[in-house]
Amino acid sequence: MLVLIQHCVRKDSPVKEHHHEEDSVFLKVKHGVEEGKGFFILALAIQVVSPKQIHDTLRIQLCFSVAYSKLEKKAEGFEVELKTKEIIWNQFGAALDSLEKAIRHCPEDVWFDQDAKHPFWRIAFHTLFWVDYYLSESQDGFHPPEPFGLEELDPSGAVPERAYSQEELLVYLEYNREKCRKTIGSMTEERASREYHFKKASLTTTELILYNLRHVQHHTAQLNLLLRQRIDSAPRWVFRASTGLFDD
Repeated sequence: MLVLIQHCVRKDSPVKEHHHEEDSVFLKVKHGVEEGKGFFILALAIQVVSPKQIHDTLRIQLCFSVAYSKLEKKAEGFEVELKTKEIIWNQFGAALDSLEKAIRHCPEDVWFDQDAKHPFWRIAFHTLFWVDYYLSESQDGFHPPEPFGLEELDPSGAVPERAYSQEELLVYLEYNREKCRKTIGSMTEERASREYHFKKASLTTTELILYNLRHVQHHTAQLNLLLRQRIDSAPRWVFRASTGLFDD
């Protein structure tokens, strides 16, 4: 790649005195290639200068300068986009980690307390169901993984036929964690701005992700309050997600 660019810059150059200028262009391009940007530079350069103009040293220098400037702006935009995704995941992942800690912290007698108006397990399931639902690209055909059902969508307030165990909901939480990471990590500009309609509400996918995060944190706080009331103990605050956005 470097040889090709250097050849293009120096081929049949009519003004020998300008070789030091060509060298500076080549070094700049070389740096871009070493940073993994060389193919973009060459592609942009071809758009700016036609083959007939390639003998003109000054045009070539302008070509690569303009191309490099465009590339730097594109790279900056990509870095901001990637950083934004990481920031969102760091906090959404932290909310899921907080929910996991609350589930693990709950003793069995509190988990299955049938006298509670809002049993611990059902609040946890409700939270996880809607994480899954809101992360789905379409409501049509949505179904959570087995053994979970669609009672949460029943306007009459139907409840699951049985209480789910901590182990079952921890598996569901891990399923949602991976779904969330993939959704945020693969987010495109088109999907981020896509309108999502739920009942009377209309949100972009980006706003829905933040709404989803707030919903998780709301019910996690509710579970921690129940733990404080029942056993006077609750998990500590989670500052940031325990796993990175692109961790294996």
